[in-house]
Amino acid sequence: MQRILQALGQALRKSVVIVCLMTLLGVSGLFIFAPQPSYAATAVSKKPALPDPDVLDPQAGLSREQAYEEAVKEAQSETSIEKVYEENLEEYKDENPEPGLIQKAEEAIEKVTGND
Repeated sequence: MQRILQALGQALRKSVVIVCLMTLLGVSGLFIFAPQPSYAATAVSKKPALPDPDVLDPQAGLSREQAYEEAVKEAQSETSIEKVYEENLEEYKDENPEPGLIQKAEEAIEKVTGND
């Protein structure tokens, strides 16, 4: 009986040692293929820099500044906001004569509720 217990104890120790070694090998293999920080730095530096659009076309920067100033002036007066909205709405209706999904839904709701 004592021999059987000794044999089982040795087999158990050997299997535990083997499992630990296999785990150590597996974990060490993960660290070998881990990306290094230096790879990340080289990938970022290879990205081409886009030129500044103002450098390519200096007039574009001026027109943007003018458009911004006009928008600020229009935003300061409340009536101009309503005018701009109505103009944009008219342009949209001219470009899209067919009623959209929302308009169709509103019409259907009006018909169902009887608010014609």
